[in-house]
This record gives sequence, structure tokens and C-alpha cells, in this order.
Amino acid sequence: MDQRDEIKARLSIVDLVSEYVELKKAGRNFKGLCPFHSEKSPSFVVSPDKEICHCFGCHKGGDIFSFYQEVEGVEFIQALKDLGSKVGVQIQEVSQESVKINKGKKDNLYELHKIATDHFVSNLHNTDEGKKVLDYLNKRGVSSDMIEKYKIGFALDSYDDLYKIFLSKGFNKPEIVESGLATSKDTEYSKIFDRFRLRLIFPIFSKDGKVIGFGGRALKADEPAKYLNSPETPIYHKSDVLYGFNFAKEEIRKSDQVILVEGYFDQIAMTQAGIKNVVSVSGTALTPRHLHLLGKFCKNILFCLDSDSAGIEALYRSSELALEEGFNLKVLKLGEYKDPGELLQKDPEKLHQIVNDGVDLFDRILEIEYLPFSFEERSDLNFLSNFLAKILPLVRKISSPILQDVVVRKIASAINVSVEMIYDEMKKTSKHRHKKDIKSEVDAYSKKISYSLEEHFWGYLFWYPEAFSSIAENVLKMDFLFKEKAIYKIFVDYYNNGRDLRELLITECVLDNSLKEKYAIVVVYLESVASEEWSCEMVQAELERLMTRIRLEYRKVELSKLEAEIREAERLKDGKRLKELLGTHQKVISL
Repeated sequence: MDQRDEIKARLSIVDLVSEYVELKKAGRNFKGLCPFHSEKSPSFVVSPDKEICHCFGCHKGGDIFSFYQEVEGVEFIQALKDLGSKVGVQIQEVSQESVKINKGKKDNLYELHKIATDHFVSNLHNTDEGKKVLDYLNKRGVSSDMIEKYKIGFALDSYDDLYKIFLSKGFNKPEIVESGLATSKDTEYSKIFDRFRLRLIFPIFSKDGKVIGFGGRALKADEPAKYLNSPETPIYHKSDVLYGFNFAKEEIRKSDQVILVEGYFDQIAMTQAGIKNVVSVSGTALTPRHLHLLGKFCKNILFCLDSDSAGIEALYRSSELALEEGFNLKVLKLGEYKDPGELLQKDPEKLHQIVNDGVDLFDRILEIEYLPFSFEERSDLNFLSNFLAKILPLVRKISSPILQDVVVRKIASAINVSVEMIYDEMKKTSKHRHKKDIKSEVDAYSKKISYSLEEHFWGYLFWYPEAFSSIAENVLKMDFLFKEKAIYKIFVDYYNNGRDLRELLITECVLDNSLKEKYAIVVVYLESVASEEWSCEMVQAELERLMTRIRLEYRKVELSKLEAEIREAERLKDGKRLKELLGTHQKVISL
């Protein structure tokens, strides 16, 4: 038994997941709210039989090692050590080779980003143009230590500077383009050029400190896009990543608080000033998935956003999401300064005082949107209506009735009306919300799970393999209809050799690992949606129904193709071909 098997034998996946997720029994399996994304209805299923977990919303999961890697943001080797320590398995001389980790697509993408990072850093320090950019960073107050820590770099004004390096190191054109570090105007990759040109480069790090993308700040005043970010790739998803989180996560956990800023410079500046629980969004607005990540480390958010109209709009948008996730919210008041970077340059001591004097979200909204205006302006019905339209959607998001009542009383007192009138207004306006607001509340992960007819078919058989005997004769007649030939062959071989089909387990099948994983998940899905313990007879009936649907779907597709070919044969007056096609057409109809 190797180290992984020994750990699995000692540590149940249900026990491990239960440390992070509240699980409830659901038939053979367990269900709970996914730890990897925000959801209201549980779609995260744990199968003790198959020793896997899977979310049918965001599709994350796997065995105990995959789960632990994802939830803790660590590499496989670290997961092996941590879980081994948990159950008393000594892990010795662990290496990439010893655990047989195969380099795949993602590994190549990580390697491309590492090469790019090193090259951008070299450009910054070792070229004449780069030294001018270094002067710019120094004027912005960024220290040498921060430049080194954040691996800040510089992209030359060249269309193929980085692309040539990638080619010289043996990477192919499709993976270079897929990395997002180069682009192509056609699918043939006839012309490829660097995405980042003449830009200050900020590497974007994953939770465990790997470079997964870049943000590039324009260095020309007339550049239409001030910031250019990496596109979505297999290793970089904007809605998952917070800039600086890899540096800040331990301080966030320790302080039970995160400071949320808007840009790369602001995050770096505050960290440099000794305020280390700071993160920034990169390339997108704050998302539920950002908040779900933060929710595993803290329950308090301090917004430190720009004081312009865009910053205030971002405050409303972000606050609505954060209140829905149950965070306690405060706002940092920057006074006359536009952003934290400007404040740090002009009055660095004041920043620490501001952080300690965060103002309650609703007090701050009153200060911005209501109190500064004159009595006459506040008495205007349109003004009051607009103000309530902005603040009441936020009040509705407060999950605690007690805290909601405190805020309602605060607003009622400020605008000099009764508490009952505020509650009446909330009820009234909740019925007439804009469609966009309603749509924003729909959980993106509540979409119906969709598997093909054939995936359902083999899934049922892996769930109840003994049901195959009753349908074997029909299955053998349908061999040409199935796409999963390897699975078809396994079932037929078991049946023809007289083996006990109840012994046919996915984990022991001679199948590609990706196929094994896919059908293990399909079975978990089928188990999770079954409203009762299905009998073998019920599964047989479902298999018969699926075979009929598979035949009908095949017939529909084939008839459509044949009819097009028949029309073409008629147009060309090809009698021989037409006769063949009509014969085939009749056979397909008979299905």
C-alpha cells in the first residue's frame, strides 16, 4: 500500500469534508453547501462509497487530496504531508517524481507564466526603457522591496519579444495563445503577437502564490486602455482571484478583517505601509466567489474605495453582495484624497488612523448621500425617493432582523419619519424591483445539470451493473449507436464471460482516468437526484426508456443527413447513389 492509499484507508472523505462543510445524509451520499462558491441550495455531494466529492454547480471536487488542495490552496505534496500528519502516516522524501504527478496543460500554462514573469522583471531592471519605468515606480512611492516581492516588471514595445522566447523553449503556438500572453487573429495561428506591449506589468498570483495572469498599466498617455488584463484561461478566472490575497490571507485570518481596495497600486501601497490585510479585485467587479473566498478567513470588510462617483457606485454594488453573504461592513473615509495611494504619498501617518476609524456602512451612506444637502434639497420628494431607492435594497440584504431594525431606525431618524413608514416602503418597493436587480439575485450555479442520454445510460449501469443482463440483447444490437466504445466493450466482456456484473466497479475498470472520474460523478449525480432507493427493476425500466431515446435521437440526426444527401443525389441525377441512399434511409427509419 503506497502513502496515498494508506492515508485514504485511514481518512474518510466524509470526515475530511465535514471539517469544512455541514453535511446532511442524502440516500447513500451526503449533501451540503459548496465550499468553493456561494449558493443557497446544496449542490455539493460527498460519496463515501466512491471516496469522492463533487459540486454540481461549479464542478469542483475530487478525492480527499483534490478537495484539500482546492479548499486550502496548496500543492499536492503539501496536501499529502498535511493529511498524512492528520492520520499518523509518515511522509518521507516526497518529490514530484515519487507521487507521479504528470505535467499537463495547466503545468505548461504555469510554466509559461513563470517564464514571462522572469522576462518582464529582467526588462524592468536590465533595459534602458525599463530603468525609466523604475524611476516612475519610485516617484509613485513603491519601494525596491515591494517591486521585488510583487515581481513587478515591464513589457517592451515589441510585438514578439515574449513570443520568440516561448518558441525557443519548445512551446507550441496553440498553448502560447491559450495562455493569454499572446494573441492571434485567426485559428490557424498564422500571425501571433504579444498581448502586453509597452506596459508596466503586475503579476497576478493564485492563492498559493503561483503567477496565473498579468495586469498591464499603459505607459503612453494616449493609450485608450489604461489597464489591460489577462483574459480568462484554464488557470486564471477573474471572478475567483483577488490581487494580493496570497500575501494577505494569514493577516486577514488573524485580524478577522479584510480591507478591500480598487487597484494594484493601492494594495501594494497599503501593504508597504504595514497594513497587510489588504486585497484588490483585478479586471472585474467584486463577485460572490470573491466573497465566498474571503468568508473562509474573516467576517468583516472595510471598503477603501475611490471617493469619486465610480467609487461610490462600486461601494453600493459590492455592499449589496457582501451583505447577502453575511459580512459586517465598514467604510474608510479618505477625506480630500482620491485613493489610498495619494493619501500615503502625502500623509502616510493618517492612513493608520483612518483604518482604525472605519465608519459603519449605513452611517457613511447617510454622510455621502443625505446629510450634506440642505433642508430644502432633502425635502424635495424626488431627492428623497432617489435616496431611498439607493439605500433600501441594501437594508433588505441584512440577514439579521435585529441588525436590520437598528439600521431602519437609523434611517428613519435621519430623514425624520416613523420606523413603520420605512418598513412599508421596503415592502412596497420590493414588489417593483427592476428586472436587472432580480436577475442579479439569481444564483449562477442553479442551472440544471445536463448529461447526454448516453452518459445517463452508462451512469445507471455503473450504479446498477446487474441490470445489464436484462437488456444485453438489445444493447448488442445497438453497438453502432454508442460513442463510449471502451465502456460498451467492458460491459459486453463481463456479460459474455459469465462474470458477476455486481463486481463491475468504475474504480477497477480498465478505462482512461478521465472517463473513470466522469462516470463516478455521473453516478453520484444520479444517486443525489433519486428521491428514493431505486430497485434494480426501476433502473431496468429507465435503461429501456433511454435506449429508445438514444435510437430516436440517432435516427433523427441520421435522417436529416440522409435527406440532404438524397436531395443532392437527385440534383446531380446520380441514380446509383440515390438507390443506395434510399436503402439506407429505409433501414434508419426501421430503428
